[in-house]
Amino acid sequence: MKSELIKITDKLPLIIFYQGNYEDAPTESIIGIVENNEKLISKKGQLRKLMFLCVEAIQNIQRYSAHKDSNVDSSLIFSDGNTYQVLTQNLISNENISELKARLDAVVSKTKEELDLIYITQIDSDEKTTKGAGLGLIEMARKSDNNLFYHFENFDDQHSLFNLCFAIPIEKENFQSVDFANAINIQKALNQLFKNNKSSLFYGGDFSNNFILSIINLLLTKSTQERRNANKKTHHILIELIQNIKRHSKSDNQNKPPKLIIEWGVNNTFITTHNLAPINNVQELQKKVVDLNALNKEELIQESKDILTDLEATNGLGLVDIANLIYPNRMEIKTNEIDDKSAELLFTIKVNNE
Repeated sequence: MKSELIKITDKLPLIIFYQGNYEDAPTESIIGIVENNEKLISKKGQLRKLMFLCVEAIQNIQRYSAHKDSNVDSSLIFSDGNTYQVLTQNLISNENISELKARLDAVVSKTKEELDLIYITQIDSDEKTTKGAGLGLIEMARKSDNNLFYHFENFDDQHSLFNLCFAIPIEKENFQSVDFANAINIQKALNQLFKNNKSSLFYGGDFSNNFILSIINLLLTKSTQERRNANKKTHHILIELIQNIKRHSKSDNQNKPPKLIIEWGVNNTFITTHNLAPINNVQELQKKVVDLNALNKEELIQESKDILTDLEATNGLGLVDIANLIYPNRMEIKTNEIDDKSAELLFTIKVNNE
């Protein structure tokens, strides 16, 4: 359930998860979302390390995936307040495991000094490693101070799941090794929830204008895979929902950042947002959704005209536009009162891929 997933990721200041075809979602699109949360990075050096790890880890999916259109290929990037962690998962042919495991084992057990020496030796060597994996893995181990974990899990007779995890401490003082158990549990919950989708995005963090641009860039990379008309509708609805978060969210919800979920299916795309909001705003929004859901197509068109011609109207076209674009589907809204001042708001839109 989405609500359970939101609960276990609620206090993470940043989380980005993408599952699906990694040729369909270029590395740059996902990295752009991370970069637009730069304010969470306390030191420039950490940002550079995080960007490098993200790029290398995601490109490893592209290099090693046995089925590049597989919906089990995924990347998870998040901060828990103490570390930034990067986890990737992809299908790999069983015949390639022994070679990859040997490369990983060659760096996992090494000290920083030994890794530096291996790196220099590798650069000076004329030997080229297949798929460029050698230097990449060495650099990932160096930049994460060898806070690295990997494992293989049987998938079928020909394939296994390859999981690779890295971590960067936010503060190095008094820092010990990373326990990846919580990260792996989050990854499994995400993969389980979205396993039937063609692809999925789960995001929690900053909802600035730069973030909106990054999300649009990600959607644009999918335009060759999705039908053009549905893609345009998704863009418009997404912007309206994000603006809705910015209008209605509590200003002091930094401990529980808003969430965005996009699920691409064969026939439909689902967009879900979650945020805390003042209870009066939630009640007002809920009533508006109920009223709009009760209208037929002709009535929705008339509602749009009435708003456009009413110079004193205080309500915008946002929800009316969404109701028109998704008709005959209906907007779904769920609320949960936290206290007498605030409530949780879970808003889901279904877009037909016409």
